[in-house]
Amino acid sequence: MKKIITYLLMFTLMMTALPVYAVTDPSVLKEPVQNVYLARSGAEGIIENLKFSDVSPSSWSIEPITRFGALQIIKGYNENNAKKYRPTAPISNEESLAVLLRILGMEEAAQKAGNQLLQENPELPDHVLTLWTKGYLQLAKNMGLITEDDLDNALVEEQWELDPSESFIRRGPVTREQLAVWLVKAINSKQPDLISPLYKQKDVFNYSDWEKIDREFIPYVEAVIQKKIMVGSNNKFNPKGIVTREQMAQTLKNLDDIAYNTMNITKENGTVAYIEDSNSMGASDSIATRRILITDENGKVNEINYEYKRKSNDQILTKDVPVLINGVVGGLLNLREGEYIEYLVNNDTKEMLYASSKGINEPYELEGVLQPLNEIDNGRITITSDRGINYTFQMKSAVYNNVDGTIKINDINVKIPNAPISSKVKLYIDNNIVTKIELAGDKVIFDTLSGIVKENNPTFNYITIMTWDGKEVTKYYQKKNVQVEKQQYYDTEDEIGYIDEMFPDFRFDPRDTTIEDVEAGDLVDLKISPDGKNVLSISAKTNYIVKYGSINQIVNNGANGLRLWVKFDDLSSTIYDIDSNIPVKRAGQNISQYQLQEGQVVKLLINQAVFEPGTITESVKEIQVDEYGNTVANIYKGKLGSLNNSQRTLTLLNSYGLTKAGWRDYTKSKILDISSKNIEYYLDSKQISLDYALNYLKSPDIDVYVAMEKYYDDEKVLKVTFGTGRENILASDNVTYSNGNNKFKVLQSPNYINTHDGTIVVKNGKLLEDNNIVSPDYAQVILNGNGKAVIVNITKEPSNEATSIFRGRIKSINENEDMQVQSFALLKGMKWIYSPIPRMFTTDYETVIMDANGIIPQTDFLDYSEKTKVDKVYTIISDGTKAKYIIENPYCLDGVKGEIYETESGAISIKDTIVYNKTNNSWKDLSYSNSYAKINLKTNTIIIKNNEVISPDMLEKGDIIRVITDEYLITKLATKGARDVDGYIILVEK
Repeated sequence: MKKIITYLLMFTLMMTALPVYAVTDPSVLKEPVQNVYLARSGAEGIIENLKFSDVSPSSWSIEPITRFGALQIIKGYNENNAKKYRPTAPISNEESLAVLLRILGMEEAAQKAGNQLLQENPELPDHVLTLWTKGYLQLAKNMGLITEDDLDNALVEEQWELDPSESFIRRGPVTREQLAVWLVKAINSKQPDLISPLYKQKDVFNYSDWEKIDREFIPYVEAVIQKKIMVGSNNKFNPKGIVTREQMAQTLKNLDDIAYNTMNITKENGTVAYIEDSNSMGASDSIATRRILITDENGKVNEINYEYKRKSNDQILTKDVPVLINGVVGGLLNLREGEYIEYLVNNDTKEMLYASSKGINEPYELEGVLQPLNEIDNGRITITSDRGINYTFQMKSAVYNNVDGTIKINDINVKIPNAPISSKVKLYIDNNIVTKIELAGDKVIFDTLSGIVKENNPTFNYITIMTWDGKEVTKYYQKKNVQVEKQQYYDTEDEIGYIDEMFPDFRFDPRDTTIEDVEAGDLVDLKISPDGKNVLSISAKTNYIVKYGSINQIVNNGANGLRLWVKFDDLSSTIYDIDSNIPVKRAGQNISQYQLQEGQVVKLLINQAVFEPGTITESVKEIQVDEYGNTVANIYKGKLGSLNNSQRTLTLLNSYGLTKAGWRDYTKSKILDISSKNIEYYLDSKQISLDYALNYLKSPDIDVYVAMEKYYDDEKVLKVTFGTGRENILASDNVTYSNGNNKFKVLQSPNYINTHDGTIVVKNGKLLEDNNIVSPDYAQVILNGNGKAVIVNITKEPSNEATSIFRGRIKSINENEDMQVQSFALLKGMKWIYSPIPRMFTTDYETVIMDANGIIPQTDFLDYSEKTKVDKVYTIISDGTKAKYIIENPYCLDGVKGEIYETESGAISIKDTIVYNKTNNSWKDLSYSNSYAKINLKTNTIIIKNNEVISPDMLEKGDIIRVITDEYLITKLATKGARDVDGYIILVEK
């Protein structure tokens, strides 16, 4: 017991000997703690290893070296029991690769790769390279950072025998341009959205020595320059210059959020607001802790705890964080109240990995005129100084309360509408956070009016609002002089559905705007002149909502835009007039309004003005298309089975799936998810309930047709129709007539086909009403009963006419811009039509280049060096003069054609196979008894469907395909008994 008391006394003296200062903000103890971060076990050893004797506390590089040393990305040396970093020494190729791969979290993988390399190369002396070097070099080769030859050179024991101008010297100094390439490639391999090579250069040409950069390195150098990761000096990039170890540390720091996002780390800033020590003595273990509360830049409180634990066997365990203060490496015990710090947190483990001090934060006071509290929902307050400058600050959560709608002034909770707008106030600010508000005077300089805009008329210079007490007030303004500020939806933290995330690009109005941008429905505060006559300034806030629905019908209004009839989830519907300038987005990309289709699920950003109960005006501001909503994944047919009410599933017996070739893929029973709320059940044209169906429609004479909606990686029931008639499947054909309601014709049949409410109408993958069937839709129709359609499946009419297929011999290449072929041949049917005339094709970053091994980078598609492609012959898939795909594959004159009945990885199987005879330009059956064949898919196989290059998994059973190959299958079957050919160009014809 005496031993424990002595230990605790020593620890208490140790902690109290460190400067803590007085509590800078006592109110922090009343704030809820948002995050409790963990200190690091083993941090004591990391801290000791960071105390480099050759890095001065005053050195410019002390912070980046310590930062990335704490993250264990860069490491030092132990020389004669002294820690050295060698800051001015060049960093080698192998060290640079190791650093970059540690950023990617591949240190453990490097050790395993090193062991594997030694096992595969037992003749390699174990002393040639350290284990970590072997592993990192192997991984670098696997990732394409270095070549196979580079790796072979690196494993040579006698490095001095290699020629540096021709060989990769592992311990040779890395150059600035090489580091730029490795850095971009490494991070792009894990986080392609963060950085990538830039093939349209602009900044690199500002350097006087840009021509000294290796040509293939320029896109990577451009990327690091634009991201300000490597910027050079004295108007030079110095591409061939070496990189020192301290420069490498600074380069890593310049990566900033790119590095942290790659490492799954968050960077935060805050002020140490409170420090508290405590001790706990147990029968065996005793613990002393220091609790540190940090107020972040948003006024929220985070916590980190230092821990010193002594076990009964005298073993001491600590949990700490490396901390850099004034160039000296220490731990959490060195932090003082009032210290402004930047710290790094692991998002997965919630460990605080490192902290650096930016000095003691000094609180201050600021006086100004209180402005309308338009941003109170976000905890922000704005005042205007005597010089007319606006200052906006974040408030501590203790200063305002959104739930009660109050703000604390003079320690009194004041309702927001009663806040002393236009009065002079004093703000108490600590770490740029308002901790207290006091009145600095009681004179109100201006009168204000607040409410919702009913009308704004810039032509006649007046605005009419409905005040919060229900009065209609009209005020005039001078259009040229009135100051207008408008807060858009993306500056608010909306509670409806994260509007700013769903509509991230709707930012057409800046915060400071003009009177024309104030619209009906906006929430406004008007500052009125002292005489009460004119509006001096307007502070407006949008009143946007989000609605979800599906497009039921579209009417083209010409230059005025569109009229949309939208049905919502609550079964209500509304018609909107969409101005031609309203943006439409799909998958983050702008699309034309005319690309909207009936059946699409959309999110509408709507400005809603509610003037009084029952009086609402809505205008659409942006449309987002949901690619997956209301998407029909499959249509099944079968007999009604049983219901599992608890699981909300329905069993379909003897089921088939609908394909282009009709009903296929028989399954004895299929379990269907019926958990969706708005499933519709029909018996022919009459809507029924599921209970009715289960009680009366379980009959072998009644077919069940089910439309399934895509739901993530699964599917759910969308619509069910029971058919009592005889089924007849019509071949896909064009619609020649439609009355826009319940009657249409197809080309192959002179008779009318009738639809009803139970008809499953699918158009371009969306479930629609039958009024969307129009001429000349390409439809697959299934009848149940005389002339009654139970399914109308409308798809794109098969056509590849807009796509041209050439073969050409390369003459010249202008990288990422265009290429010229010496001569070319154009595929017409099964014949190549030759032309000796040179032809130019444009290329860009979207152009895909392939050879037998797969896609090759555009940096390798050159007309010079050992990579030159001059005189090579390529197949070119083009849209006009734009080369979309450039493929190196054989010159093929043979062909087969058939219907797909099976697909598998690397191959597809077809039936009803016919074979092209190039000698007489005719097609002949492969076999009269069993005419099936197998098409082998190669890495450089190109598949074209509806003028688009598609992947093999987009092929469907029932597709009719024409395959361009280099083998005559009839001869191969007769001589070898084989039924397979390699397909190089596959065109889906039906």
